[in-house]
Formats: sequence, structure tokens, C-alpha cells
Amino acid sequence: MRRIAIVECGPVPEPLAPAYGSYPQIFAELLQPLAEGRLSFEAVSPIAGDAVEELRDFDGLLFSGSRYGVYDDLPWMRPLMAVVREMASRDRPQVGICFGHQIVAAALGGEVRKAEVGWGAGVQTYDLEEHHAPSEEVPVFHQDQVVVAPERARRTAGNAFCPNGGFAYDAPILTYQFHPEFSRGYLADLIDYCEGLRLTAAEAAAARQSLARYRQPTEILERMVAHLAG
Repeated sequence: MRRIAIVECGPVPEPLAPAYGSYPQIFAELLQPLAEGRLSFEAVSPIAGDAVEELRDFDGLLFSGSRYGVYDDLPWMRPLMAVVREMASRDRPQVGICFGHQIVAAALGGEVRKAEVGWGAGVQTYDLEEHHAPSEEVPVFHQDQVVVAPERARRTAGNAFCPNGGFAYDAPILTYQFHPEFSRGYLADLIDYCEGLRLTAAEAAAARQSLARYRQPTEILERMVAHLAG
């Protein structure tokens, strides 16, 4: 059984935590049944002071989303990028989601910025031809984007709003800008929480309207498990 660290790069907003727990909990509850005994998941939280160095002992890594930006350059971020590069050199599987997508890209030579197009929130249609699906409705919640792709990356997903929405690398790394782990309920509550804080009233209204198209991308979750299981 492979030991997989779910790296907590940011917290669930405090008012939502009693109902939803942490991002590592959300991921583990979704992925453990799909793993069918092939994987065990453990939370490692740099934001809570866990040592980034202990990630080197795992068989694979899964990086969560975050309210932080890669450019915030918090004390744990550069050590985390060093671990990304080391694990890539050792052919250990890694998966990055949202902020995870961005920090992996930054670690491997890409560039991340706040997007001029603003916030993407709710449900968007992504091109996922790499995954045998011409398009897919996926949950999104981000302002930052990878604006320059690493040389080692091959684009696997995206749309007009976020062209670099997914990468596969020449090392065993898969990353996605969208949030396959977000349930409809969590996404709806996150939109409500962020209205007036990060989202304008108009952005929040449009995001709520898009929830009518919500569908959790189970195929992506299964692909993540297969990738981490080798």
C-alpha cells in the first residue's frame, strides 16, 4: 500500500470548517473508496507548522488548494517547491489542485499571477480532450492562474478563461486548476462566504446561477487515484 501525503496548503474558511472539516479530510473521504486498498492517506499541514521535509518520506503527494498565492512567498513555500523538484527527480507521483497546480508550475519554472480576467467561481466548461471528454463541467474557485507554462509541462485541460487549466509533466505529475473535490454544497457555501470579501455581488450571483450545471468530475478523481497508485 502506498503512503500518500495530502498537503494542506490552505484552510477551509473557519465558518465552513464545522460542516466540511479540512481539505485533507475532503480529499481522503472521496479518494479512499476509489483507492480500493492501494493507497493510504495522511495529512501533512505546512500551514499548521508540520515540517515540509517529512514529505520526502512518502510514496506520493497531493497538494490542496489555498487562499494564499504562490507569490505570497510564505516561509513554507520555497521548501515545498524544493520537495516538488526532488520528488519529480525520484519519479514519485504528485497531484496538484488549484494552488497545488500553481505551486508545482512555479517549482518547475512556470509563472503564476493574479489573472486580469478576475475571479472564476462556480461551474465552468473545460476542454478535457486529453481525458477522452471533449468538454466537462467542473467546479472552479480561483483568481490566480499559471500564465507561463513550465517547459516540462503539456497542457491537458483549460478554457478561454483559464487556458492553462491542467498539466501533465515529463515526471509523474498531474495538476488541475479546477476543484474536482468540491461538492455542490461546499461550492455554494464558499460562494456565499466570499460574497463581499472576494467576490462582488454580480460575480457571486453568476457563480450561483452556474451551480445548475454542477457535476462532480468523478473521472478526474479516478485518474488522480490511478496516477498516485502507479
